[in-house]
Amino acid sequence: MNVEVVGPDATRTVLPHRQGCEDGIGWRWDAAAGPKKVLLCPSTCDTVKVQNGGRVEIELACVDRPDAIH
Repeated sequence: MNVEVVGPDATRTVLPHRQGCEDGIGWRWDAAAGPKKVLLCPSTCDTVKVQNGGRVEIELACVDRPDAIH
């Protein structure tokens, strides 16, 4: 699965999966066992909240995109 933040200017950023949100950037599952929700890490969430017209997109895929931030 790929999670992207799309800015108001259509700039796309593919986010890494970081279950522990070590540096606050990326996304995580709500629970390691039986996850039901995708949650943004704190810094990513703060960035998305202040954007006017931005959005988050989720893409289901068999492989991660090579342009994901790591």
